[in-house]
Amino acid sequence: MIQLFLFFLRMQKECQVCKLPSHGKHFGVNACRACAAFFRRTVVLGRRYVCRGGSENCNVSGKIICRGCRYRKCIAIGMTTENVQWNRDALSTTVQKLVTSCDADQCSKLDNASCTANVSIMEDLRKLFSQDRQQSCEDKGLLLQMFNALEGYRAIDGVQYVMDLETLEQQSVSQRTCLLGIANWMMSNKYFAMLPLQEKKLLFDGTWKQWLTFERAQMCVQVHGEIIQKHITAFVRRGSATKLDSIRSDFQSTADGPGEMRSVAEEDVSRVTEDVVEPLLDLNLDPHEISYVFNALVWHVEEQDVLESTRNTAEEVLDQISDELHEHYTYDLKMANYAARLNRILGLIWAIKKNQRVLLMICGTMAALGIKQEMLQD
Repeated sequence: MIQLFLFFLRMQKECQVCKLPSHGKHFGVNACRACAAFFRRTVVLGRRYVCRGGSENCNVSGKIICRGCRYRKCIAIGMTTENVQWNRDALSTTVQKLVTSCDADQCSKLDNASCTANVSIMEDLRKLFSQDRQQSCEDKGLLLQMFNALEGYRAIDGVQYVMDLETLEQQSVSQRTCLLGIANWMMSNKYFAMLPLQEKKLLFDGTWKQWLTFERAQMCVQVHGEIIQKHITAFVRRGSATKLDSIRSDFQSTADGPGEMRSVAEEDVSRVTEDVVEPLLDLNLDPHEISYVFNALVWHVEEQDVLESTRNTAEEVLDQISDELHEHYTYDLKMANYAARLNRILGLIWAIKKNQRVLLMICGTMAALGIKQEMLQD
C-alpha cells in the first residue's frame, strides 16, 4: 500500500524542465525520462548547444525544443553531474570528421582501376539507399530489431576482415560486400530509411568506419576471449616482424585505396587494450547493449553537416534506444543501479572513436589470420 502511495505521489509531480509528468528524481530534481536522458547525453558527450532563436529564453515545454535553452534550464533548476562519473578525458576529445567520399581530387591519386572500383561501390550504395525498406513483422523494440539485422550482416558470405589479396578485383569484392552489408544494416532502421537520399549518404560516410571498428573488435573478443588480453601485445610484436608486412588492409577507406599495414606502436596497443579490449571482456555485452553501441555510433551526428531534421531524427532515435536499454536493465535484468555499467559502455563508445585506426589493424589482422590459442602462446 505504501509503495502504491509513493508511486502515485511520484506520478503527480511534473518534470521541472519541460512540465510533463515526472518519472521521479533524476540528477537531483524531478524529471521525465526524456529530459534526464538529454541531460545525461549532453554531459557525457560534452555537447555544446547555442540558442536556436538567439534570445536564450526559449520555451522548452513545446514539441520543438531549443536544446541550448533546455540544457541551461537543466542547470538552472539544479541538475547535478555528481552521479555522472564519465571518462573526462574522452569527453574533452573532439572527434574529428571522417572523410570517406571519393571526389575528383582523391580519385586522381588512385590508379584508374581503384577509382573505377570505388565509383562502382558508391553507385551500388546509392541504389540500395533509394530502395524502399522492407517492413518487419516482428514486434520487437528497435535494439533487438537492429541486433537481428547485425546477425544477418555477420551471416553474409564474403564478409571478411583483412586478407592478403593479390589483385584489386579481389579486394573490391570484399570491400563491396562489407559496405553493402553495413548499408543494409542501416536501412533496417525505419528512421534511417526515411531520411532523404543525401542525408543517408552523409550519415553512412561519417560512421561506417566506426561501425566496422566496433564490429571487428567485438567479434575478435567474442571469438578469442581472454587470450586476446593476455597475448595481444606479443602477437602484434611478432606479427609486425613477420606477417603484417605482407598483409593489405581491405578496408582502410573507399577513397584511400588499398594500403600496406603500418607498424603499431607499443603504447597504442597498451591504450587499446586498456580502453577497449578490457572493457569488452569485463562487460560481456548482451544483445541489447551491443545493439546500443552500434546505434549510438551511427546516430551521434554532432560533428556531421546534416540537416536540422536529421538531427531531430537522431535525437529521437537516441531517446528511444536509451529508453529501451533502461527498460531492459530495469525489467529484464532487474538491475536496480546500472549507472556504473552504462558509464563504461559510453566510455567504450568514445574509446572506439579515438582508437579506430589501431583497432582496425589489430582486430582485423587477428581475425584474418585465424588466430588459434596455440599461435599466441609464448
